[in-house]
Amino acid sequence: VTVVMMLLFPGQAVLLALKRLGVENLLASRPSKERSLIAALVAFRVLSPKSKLATTRAWLDTTLAAELGVQDADEHAVYHAMDWLVSRQARIEGKLAARHLSEGSRVLFDLSSTYVEGEKCDLAAFGYDRDKKRGKKQINFGLLTDAPGRPIALSVFPGNTGDPSTLMPQVAKLKEQYGLNVFTLVGDRGMITGKHLPALRAAGV
Repeated sequence: VTVVMMLLFPGQAVLLALKRLGVENLLASRPSKERSLIAALVAFRVLSPKSKLATTRAWLDTTLAAELGVQDADEHAVYHAMDWLVSRQARIEGKLAARHLSEGSRVLFDLSSTYVEGEKCDLAAFGYDRDKKRGKKQINFGLLTDAPGRPIALSVFPGNTGDPSTLMPQVAKLKEQYGLNVFTLVGDRGMITGKHLPALRAAGV
């Protein structure tokens, strides 16, 4: 049935998936224009990934935006909703952690980067160039997931941040924000080193 829905009504299928996953309640417990806009952006990211401006133009050709009540929103409203989303990041990540993590969980963490165009990003800096874009500054971002790979939290670091220095903030987040006392944190060899052992012991890990 789901396959047929996706073939005939892809927008409705995505909205049904978002509802079953409880995406709107993860974003905020109360309905709002911002919540609806972010849900619409997520849906269109699945259906037809585009820039924010192109998305606001594309959803005029569908019924999905009308179903979410955002058909009149322009790119400025979308950027306002993105600012709203950033302000709710900690609460959303806390809900994800409560849903997917528990005492004794295995938690995965990895660091990546992306190069930056322009000069207005405060976090942009020259660092380990994963994109092979010579002469470009970058930002680093680390993704914390549960064992099956479901995202829990995202951390952003300056582009010149070394992998090992991103580990302990994740330990602190798991213990202090998510209330886990027992967990297994999995990372790559370049991230977890013997130098971390004293700090891990001091943190009670």
